[in-house]
Amino acid sequence: MKRDWRLSWPWIFMLLAVVFLGGLLVGPSIRQALFPSTAAAAKVYDRDTIADVAEKAAPAVVGITAYTSAARRTLTPEEEEFFRFFGLTPPRDEETIRRSFGTGFIFRPEGYILTNAHVVQNANKVEVTLYKERNPIPAEVVGRSNILDLAILKIKTDKPLPTLPLGDSDKLRPGEWVVASGNPLGYDHSVTAGVISALDRRVQAGDDQGGATRDYEELLQTDAAINPGNSGGPLLNLDGQVIGINAVVSTVGQGIGFAIPINVARKALDQLMTTGHYSRPWLGIRGLDLALVDAATRQKYRLPEGDGVFIAFVYPDAPADKAGLVPGDAILAIDGKPIRGMEELAETIRGRKVGDWIKVKTIHRGKEIDFELQLAEQPDE
Repeated sequence: MKRDWRLSWPWIFMLLAVVFLGGLLVGPSIRQALFPSTAAAAKVYDRDTIADVAEKAAPAVVGITAYTSAARRTLTPEEEEFFRFFGLTPPRDEETIRRSFGTGFIFRPEGYILTNAHVVQNANKVEVTLYKERNPIPAEVVGRSNILDLAILKIKTDKPLPTLPLGDSDKLRPGEWVVASGNPLGYDHSVTAGVISALDRRVQAGDDQGGATRDYEELLQTDAAINPGNSGGPLLNLDGQVIGINAVVSTVGQGIGFAIPINVARKALDQLMTTGHYSRPWLGIRGLDLALVDAATRQKYRLPEGDGVFIAFVYPDAPADKAGLVPGDAILAIDGKPIRGMEELAETIRGRKVGDWIKVKTIHRGKEIDFELQLAEQPDE
């Protein structure tokens, strides 16, 4: 029997309408699940996205003022004679107060604030200024790690404070959009935006208070403008989560700033809050990738070509020093695992604990020798 398709058209039309409407409803969710980068890109081109992130984060971003005292220097005999000769009263030895500024953000509603250690370095007094507040609040430094350049402050509060959620910095990719919030050069709650330029940067940098040079590892590089005063402020993703803590400014380049990945801070938070410091295993050397060592130096120390770590400096009384390692040696493996370079060596040591014994395969004075040494706690300087 011949089927009359004219009678089926209403049903076919209704089926197509249901499919179309369903696509409108679930389509964005499917696209976001299958193509997350496309969804993120669409969010960037929404003209209000960055403004929304900044507005939502602002109440949890704080200004930090650190006060450091220093005694005025004592006059030399020649200076004292000068004042006496002209009948002048020499200046008294007085205490001078220096103020430095930075940024932080509240990560626990009880008043716990995360910032950089160098923001509060050598401070006798620390004050925090909350969003839209004029009067600063005294703050206590409850934990600090110079190694990681992290500090935790605590302010007293009679009510829960707004906080910023912590993201996952391990999932970041170069090119992702980020937002920096802070108080550069005293301009409170300034907002800049840019992208993640690179991951896992190693940087040596001094602070703006004349302190010792720090070795930073695993830093995020960003072209979001970071200036003095931004230190300790949050670097946010487009979901408003903290994925980094602004820490280092390049004074010679443009669009080059660095932030501590939030996952590095996560690992230290509990220890900083409970003990006040951060303990990390330490080998006690400075070095560089063996592959980067020139042929003349390799020949001088009778080192092979290929992967490893060239030891340029050994800290006195460090585990490496006590074991007998010297500058010019090369580390080839730890506990049987080949070491390709400095980053892999640092990662391997971080995976151990203070007090662990390790076996180090080396080229020592031109000969292959295994050393056993006990890791110590890295000095927090």
